[in-house]
Amino acid sequence: MPNHALYYPEWHINDPVFLAESLLYWDRIACLVPFAEFKPAPWHPDKEMRKVITEAHEKYVSPVVPTEDQKQRVHQRLVAFAQTNPPDWWRPANLTLEHRQSISAHKFAPESIELLRKSGWAAPTTETDRLGLHVVGDSTADLLVFLLADECSSPTMPPITEDPEAFLANCNSLLAEVGAPTGLTREPRDRGQAAPTEQGELAFLLARIPHFGFEKERLEVRTFRSLLKARNDPDIDQLRHTFRKKVDENVERLRRATGGEQELIGKEFQSEFEANRVRFQRDLKRCGLGAIASKEGAVAILVGIAAGTLTLGLGLAFGLAGGLLAHRLKRREVFEKHWSSWVFSTTTPKFSFL
Repeated sequence: MPNHALYYPEWHINDPVFLAESLLYWDRIACLVPFAEFKPAPWHPDKEMRKVITEAHEKYVSPVVPTEDQKQRVHQRLVAFAQTNPPDWWRPANLTLEHRQSISAHKFAPESIELLRKSGWAAPTTETDRLGLHVVGDSTADLLVFLLADECSSPTMPPITEDPEAFLANCNSLLAEVGAPTGLTREPRDRGQAAPTEQGELAFLLARIPHFGFEKERLEVRTFRSLLKARNDPDIDQLRHTFRKKVDENVERLRRATGGEQELIGKEFQSEFEANRVRFQRDLKRCGLGAIASKEGAVAILVGIAAGTLTLGLGLAFGLAGGLLAHRLKRREVFEKHWSSWVFSTTTPKFSFL
């Protein structure tokens, strides 16, 4: 599994579950933005969740501006589609509210935007702003950002999105509607990278890897914060690399599998994780680490009080703190024995096979 991933179609990741799951695996995530000075502003109706999403962006999400070469390659692939006339119901003036989307002209070559406007696929918004926004249909927007993400991604930074199979289906349904070649979304690129196919590498990277995730309705702010705290702790974050190595071994098995065998491998991976988890929890219990772990907060409070006032309390606090240090060393030893420990050192997410 690569260290980085390219998220599309948005300029930032608003979905806290998708962002949290991504941080379980990737070191950093990139988002395509219109210009270098652009400041992402992720949004969520819950103010506290919005704060933690923003914090995650500041630490682990990098804005990336498409290069001129990448924009030109997108334009070359876009011509076969954009030179055809859209159906009347897909022209910007006729779009219903639920099918209207905006794209920034700055993320594409000027000739691409000009072609889309002349053919009737796009129209500038009435307000003037530095984003150069144009109105297009939602599936048109999907196709444009898919082409852009495909060109800006690489084997070391694969494209990711919440629902890749539906995204591809939406793009190809539009291509079929106007009679454009469906191979437009998967044509080879002359950059030493194999072209993905319907059942090939792109779909595999995006949707076929068994992974651990969070319940959408049950991801709380404190859970997300515990994940960020774990990512900030070098010792704990190192466990993530051990976990990723195990996932990579499973990914290689999936790459070689065909048909229904992929699902069998996913079930084996799940069983192996459960067995490792049971052994991990047994070792924690055997060392008495669970009981000591609950005292960490009390020790921290006691040290804070004793440092300013109580001599006797100070000695007691340092004694407890010394025991806590030994506990942490033992816990690290146990954690490093089990590849499943990364998941349990952050939260206990749900295992799912897509």
